[in-house]
Amino acid sequence: MTDITKYFRLNGINIRSEAAQYLSSLVADKSAKDRKLLLEQVIKHLQRQSESSLVITRQEIEIAVKEFAVQDDTSGTEFFWVYDAFSLPVLYYDPEKKHYTHASALNKPPPKLHENAEWKNFSYVDRYEALFYRALRNPLFMRPAMDRNTDTEGRFTLHLVEELLSSSNAIYNTVVLGMISSLQEGKYHLEDPTGAIELDIGVETSFHSGLFVENVFVIVEGWYDDRVFHATGLGMPPPETRTTTQIFFGDFNFFGGPSQVSLKASTKLLRLEGMDPDAMFVFLADVWLDKPDVLERMDKLFKGFSSCPPFCFVLCGDFVCETENLHHGMLLKNGLKDMGSLIQRYSSILRKSRFVFVPGPMDIGGNGMTPRPRLPKNLTVDFEKTIPNAVFTSNPCRIQYCTKEIVVMREDILTKMCRTLIKDPPSHGKETRFKQLSANLAKTILAQGHLCPLPAHILPVYWSYDHTLRLTALPDLVVIADIQEPFAEKYAECFVANPSSFPRHKYQFHVYMPCRGTIELSQID
Repeated sequence: MTDITKYFRLNGINIRSEAAQYLSSLVADKSAKDRKLLLEQVIKHLQRQSESSLVITRQEIEIAVKEFAVQDDTSGTEFFWVYDAFSLPVLYYDPEKKHYTHASALNKPPPKLHENAEWKNFSYVDRYEALFYRALRNPLFMRPAMDRNTDTEGRFTLHLVEELLSSSNAIYNTVVLGMISSLQEGKYHLEDPTGAIELDIGVETSFHSGLFVENVFVIVEGWYDDRVFHATGLGMPPPETRTTTQIFFGDFNFFGGPSQVSLKASTKLLRLEGMDPDAMFVFLADVWLDKPDVLERMDKLFKGFSSCPPFCFVLCGDFVCETENLHHGMLLKNGLKDMGSLIQRYSSILRKSRFVFVPGPMDIGGNGMTPRPRLPKNLTVDFEKTIPNAVFTSNPCRIQYCTKEIVVMREDILTKMCRTLIKDPPSHGKETRFKQLSANLAKTILAQGHLCPLPAHILPVYWSYDHTLRLTALPDLVVIADIQEPFAEKYAECFVANPSSFPRHKYQFHVYMPCRGTIELSQID
């Protein structure tokens, strides 16, 4: 036990006696090589966790050992997970310790579907704080910690709305982070947790890249006078790459699942991922199972992939074209039956491919709120018996394949944001308008750290489950299945892609190769 304590001290870590005793009992029957490996992995885990205490307890050691075991356990087929939105953990940020904690670790109860009105305020405050502290980690806003003589040229200081409201004098060249809202007809306001102020957006106000609508958080530069903030420039909060997030928070698991540590830290999963460099994910949206033309193209799709089956087909709704039909449920059930028959024709796909079904906004079982639950079990049970590799999940959902993280949402986000723009995004060179819009949508979603930053009257969200729409740490791929034309944009080390509507856009779809980090547009003739 004494040797273990000394070994940890040499690595700058102090552990309690009960923690050392626990480790001693674990390594007692191991060889010297295995003993050293276990201790090194535990130390590495503790050093990566920014929330580790000054003196390590037995509980922290147990978590480290458990995570080490989870990361190494790839002997079976556990390298693919689908996380339902309603299973994702709530994360709490501690600004003093500067780390996130899962709600379960704080013994907080899981959220209810219909919470009281306070949760609406909580959801906006949480979004604001996540963006505020993320901005403070950016070099543009980072404050010198020790040296007062550090050059601050080119850096900005974020101010609060209450600082402006409390001033009786004009304030020039100030920068504020807040949410654009309209508290009074014909006027815009800027809100943060400390208050709201009228926002004057004039013809001379410059807009940086992004889609600016009500309900988005923006960084506004301007001057304040007579209780009005006159904007000279509006921009999105700076996004943060996954590499940068890891520097500040180590391997904390933001994505979901039972592990406290991100599976990106698993060398075994990374090795397993590299063993199949040709693994493919196929993304389609608006797979209308009640339309013979769509089923015919799906038959061609399966036939084309039968010689090299994709790892997974991600099929997004709507799954019925005639959503107003009184027999919507029966159309869906019969369509799934036909789809099951198609898949059974191709034994290689039946054996090797997975199928993930993400419901659309007009599919049966939803009520117009986000997130929306999976398709009703009574309509899918026969298909699940026929195709055992099928998973019916929520909208949005998250998919983990080895070390790769994928977020999928079926919603017409670009369409709805374009209808409510405060101002069209600036044009750049010879790019088409749609290319500019798609690039701005990608930047907006990643900069907001949120899948649908739209007003509640356009896209209502369950307040207590707003956290399921957030991108606190950026994944590898965000799929926004929209009815607009297909696109794939890479920004801040993250792909944002739209496979488009399969039947509406000439039966186009996306093929993503996780190991190679590429995404390509394909089409069925």
